[in-house]
Amino acid sequence: PSGCGKSTLVRLLSKSMPFELIEWKYPSTDYDLDNYVNIMNQFQHFLNLSIRRDTMQQYQKKSKMKVIFVDDIPDITTPQVKRDFHSILSNCLNTPIRFLLVLVISGAWMESSHKRTYDTKLNNLIDITPQEFEYDKRVKHIKLKPVNKTCMTKALNRVIHGQDIYMSKDQLNDLIETSDGDLRSAINNLQFYAKRNQHYTKRRKTFDQKIGPLDLFHAVGKVLYAKRHADHTLQSKPEHILNKLPMDPDLFSTYLHQNCLVFFEDIDSVAKSFDYLSLADTIRSSLDWQDGQASLYRSLVTMHGLMERPTRTTSNRFYAMQKPDMFDAQLAMRQKKSQDYYREWMASVELKTNLMTCMVMDLIWLY
Repeated sequence: PSGCGKSTLVRLLSKSMPFELIEWKYPSTDYDLDNYVNIMNQFQHFLNLSIRRDTMQQYQKKSKMKVIFVDDIPDITTPQVKRDFHSILSNCLNTPIRFLLVLVISGAWMESSHKRTYDTKLNNLIDITPQEFEYDKRVKHIKLKPVNKTCMTKALNRVIHGQDIYMSKDQLNDLIETSDGDLRSAINNLQFYAKRNQHYTKRRKTFDQKIGPLDLFHAVGKVLYAKRHADHTLQSKPEHILNKLPMDPDLFSTYLHQNCLVFFEDIDSVAKSFDYLSLADTIRSSLDWQDGQASLYRSLVTMHGLMERPTRTTSNRFYAMQKPDMFDAQLAMRQKKSQDYYREWMASVELKTNLMTCMVMDLIWLY
């Protein structure tokens, strides 16, 4: 998992033990057409130089054990690049020179952004390393656990006391719960908290802390009713709703389209909100249909446009959500295609039957 001290552990061990740490630094992402070198070629060149550096001195008594540390793995989400990466690792494993290669793999890095079915996902170690590594005794897989609540509390209390920050016990517990075992994230959140007013003020729990995943009609209601606090800020932000959707964002946007009109009071509000919806559709259609980010952007723009409308005075009344008419239209279209196909098939059968009848009659006359 992220934020549990993987990289820090390797660096501390290299200092406390006779290790020579050689660390891979991810190259700059600035695009230079004249001097461009493929990232995978740079990675292979780095490994070759690191493995063969000071090879003649490695058997001396005072020489340090060579450790090649790869904390930031190159992007291997395309099949060809992944095959090249596997080939490089296999060659390193079969090199006769003694060295230790440490790859740091984070759960956050291995997971796709929105778990869409057509996303390329790296779900386990086999996707990142060659399959034969699973049975090779020279390869070890060390899995670290997330930082537990006790250790997280001790670490954060040390920071709080050292920096003279005031934080109540409830606030600290909320911070620990939302960090989900990620100590780095907890410290970063604590830093943001310290920049605010140091006096304790009772804060509302965020939408993410209150509830778990939403069902479909609850999520639609969160957007269309757009309930607000006393200071007119939204109780549920679009970003939080998006993270808790039970379905594909594009399909959720379709439900919003179907049910939003009854929540407007005047045509000006409709026009303003539908400008956002048109912009959202443009964003979605201008990019690749397999691009998950475009789907997320479309849903965010749609939700922002619908939630920023003036609050309706009768917004608390019950409204029965309806499924999109698009489903009925798609069903009718599929039924029509099926009927057309059946008619064409029956016509072809009738034609063949008539042809066979004519051929039989001709044979009878000949006979």
